[in-house]
Formats: sequence, C-alpha cells, structure tokens
Amino acid sequence: MDTYEENDPAFSLLTQFFKQILATPNKIIIILDGLDEHQFCYKLNKLKILFSTLNHMTCNLILTLRSEFFNERYLDIQQSLPKPENKIYNLELLEWTDNDILSYIDLLVSTEDSVKLFRERINSGLYKKFYGDIPKRPLFLKMLISDIKENEAIDNISILYERYFLKKFQIDQSGYLDKPLERPLDMKGGFIDHAKRLLNCTSEIAALMVNLEDGTLTEFTTEQEIEHLLTKYKISSLIELTQNSVLVPFNIKSFRDYKLKFAHKSFQEFFIAKFLVDELVNDKLDESFNIEYQTSVITFFNGYLKSNQELKAKNLNNIKIAEQIDNAM
Repeated sequence: MDTYEENDPAFSLLTQFFKQILATPNKIIIILDGLDEHQFCYKLNKLKILFSTLNHMTCNLILTLRSEFFNERYLDIQQSLPKPENKIYNLELLEWTDNDILSYIDLLVSTEDSVKLFRERINSGLYKKFYGDIPKRPLFLKMLISDIKENEAIDNISILYERYFLKKFQIDQSGYLDKPLERPLDMKGGFIDHAKRLLNCTSEIAALMVNLEDGTLTEFTTEQEIEHLLTKYKISSLIELTQNSVLVPFNIKSFRDYKLKFAHKSFQEFFIAKFLVDELVNDKLDESFNIEYQTSVITFFNGYLKSNQELKAKNLNNIKIAEQIDNAM
C-alpha cells in the first residue's frame, strides 16, 4: 500500500476520493481490525470522536476488538455509539470446541491418511499432551495440519509452540501472499534478530508474572513493570510489543494505566518454561526462581529438556523443576 504525507498534493485528492467511496451506500465494506490495539481508543472521549466520525459513513462497517475490551468499556462504547437508522449487530467469536476442530480438519483435508492419527488424538480428547492448546487457535491449527500433511509434524510440545510463535511472527510481518500487514516494528536487524528479541522479551515478562512464593501465575503485568525490558530489547512502544507478540491489553481504564496479559494461559506457561531454560543454559538462574512450578509449566520445561542439548549437559541437581519431572516419572 502506498502512503502519503499530508503536505503531499496527492493526499488532498485521495482524501476527497476516499470520502466519495465511503458515501456510497451499501456497496463498500470497511473493516477496522484490532480496535483495542490502538492507543487512540484509550484516550479521553476518543471512542466518542471515532464513532461520531463513523456515523457520517453510509457504507457497511465492521469493527473487530477483543471481548475483554468490549466488556470493560461497555458503557463507554454504548454512550459513544450513534443512534443510526441501521441496526448494530454484536457478534462474539467463542473458543473452538473439539467438534469445531474436527470439522475444520475435515474441511481442509477430508480423510487423508496423513492426518488420521492427528484426528484420532483430537477425537479422544488426549491431544493436549502432544499439542497443548494449539488446535484451539485456528491460525496455529492450520499450520499444524499443513505440517502433518507434509510429514513435518512435531510431537514435542515446547518445540511446537516455539516454532509456531516464529511462524506467527513471520506472518505478522509479511502477511499472506507477501502483502505487508503494516504492523509497527522499529527494531533494527533481520527477521531472526527481531524474533529472538521479541521471544526473549516475552519470556522475561512472563517471569515477572510468577509468584515466587508458590509458583502460581499472576494474571497481568503493567507498563511500569516492563518498561526496563522494552528499553533492554529496543522495543519502541507497547503497541509494537502487543502487535508482534501474544501479549494483549487488559483492563485498561486509560492509556496511562496500561496493563498486559497473555492472550492464552498456555502461552504464559510456555514462556515461563523458556525463561527458565534460557537462564539455566546461560548459568544465570536466580535462586528466587528455583521453586516448584505448576504441572503445565513442568510439561513445557520437560519438552525442552528432551530436545535442548545445552540444557541436557547442565547439572540440574537441586533444580526443583527438574526434581518435579523426576518425581512424576
């Protein structure tokens, strides 16, 4: 997509042309995706300004935002919405059930022999042992089915999660069919460098969300708590972080009160395990993190233990999470 500065002569012409398009009744659909990811929506009265502007459009309009944002800002949204003649529909996408996963598998690959074992695991309800929550996420499920068809499926849950986070990041940056998704990314360096920084930053954020008294996980972190990590990994803003990771805004009353959480709990558990692995491999694990963890974190750590040669070579005596794995066998 071409972009123009406001002082560019073409900008005024294109603006007028775009306004004419938006005034075309029922023939145009405008999609504003990820409304809750933009800081504009957390500033005073900005939702009201946005909806007031949209009220002048006669085309069809689709807004997408997370349920959490909708629920938390419900009164603001209701007060900001205009009272148009046309109806406003609220559609909520629910988490996929096992039957939804099976239907999607059948839609994509029918009854190909290569996916029979995968389908049996879904049907039996035992798939979380191999794939965690990945099949419940349509984007990751499509990646998994593609790998299975190409005989590249991985049964190690930790490697699977890391691989698909990298794939998601690549898709976010390049888009399908090589069309950029315009996600902001100001960090310098190549793709792998960017991905490593984001993964490492996310791991350290996950570590901040561990209750070191009992190994339980806190639901969210704050801008103030992670500000030093953004500086450390040269991430320019919270928006850049949320749009290129699996962290999402949470319970935000204003942009100055910015809170973040993991989009799904299994992502948080994976990144805690990754943090522990990285610290052990680099001989940097602080004793405060040498505690017992929840079963799901242990599962991800064990996945790395089976595949990471550097971790295998370390002396894990007196490391409590390793002892938990031994005791479970």
